[in-house]
Amino acid sequence: MTPLQAGALSRPATDTLGRGPSANPDRHPSPQEPTTGSLRRSAPTLRLDRWTARPARAAAPPAVSPGTTREQYKGARLHLLRLISSASPGTAIPSERALSEQLAVSRGTIRTAIDDLVREGRMVRIQGSGTYVVDAKIDCPLRPQTAAIKTPGESVSTTRVLSITRSPADHEVAALLNIVKGQPIVTVERIREVDDQPIALERSQLPYDRFPGLVDAAAGAVSLHQLLSTRYKIKLRIGTETIETAPALDREAKLLAMTPGVPLLVICRQTFDENNLPIEVGRSAYRGDRCRFTTRPLAGW
Repeated sequence: MTPLQAGALSRPATDTLGRGPSANPDRHPSPQEPTTGSLRRSAPTLRLDRWTARPARAAAPPAVSPGTTREQYKGARLHLLRLISSASPGTAIPSERALSEQLAVSRGTIRTAIDDLVREGRMVRIQGSGTYVVDAKIDCPLRPQTAAIKTPGESVSTTRVLSITRSPADHEVAALLNIVKGQPIVTVERIREVDDQPIALERSQLPYDRFPGLVDAAAGAVSLHQLLSTRYKIKLRIGTETIETAPALDREAKLLAMTPGVPLLVICRQTFDENNLPIEVGRSAYRGDRCRFTTRPLAGW
């Protein structure tokens, strides 16, 4: 066996680092062969060879540095919030490309900030048109209203009665009103509007026998609780309330001029009189994209 053949048998085709024969440090590469420093070690993912004959194009630097992504997102969000505060409802915001160039951040960062503000109800996307500023949210009280809803600017709030019906109480309502199942109840359904735009759907159910004439009296009443206080001399005391979110059903979405499935802010309450007798079961469903609730917690909470 010649020395050349012996060397070929004694040296493996590849070493432990996955390098071929050209990686032998004792072997000098030819001018046409790349140096060992330019050869890649084996990796679990497949990548293109960096020393192929095809001319390589220099990779563009990343638009957002990994270390400053959060800061750039905060800056983009703050800029968008300033646009919202200074624009009137229905104003279109600049495109993602324009905002990206203006703020020197990636379009992905801009898109994320816009998506978050859309989910918060501050902006709305219209397919094929753009992104627009929505109306300012309305401050709604947690307690049943005896007056108009407070709204910014020159907004006007009104209450419109949808229906007043008499029907037998089912098991659940009868238990909450402390009456026998099947006894008559009065159901009053109303829409609360701000500047002729619906924002809340309210339903109140009361024992029919305790409030004679309520079917006719509630038709023209601005506040149901005010009517109970003045006409029926009831001293109201709120008992229990629960607040939760629920998707808008088809009928609710139609009455509130919103998309079915969009979240509602729902308040369910049981109201008592001064003798601790239940007099009302209520449910108020507010548009989550238009309303917000503000409270003042007690000191020490």
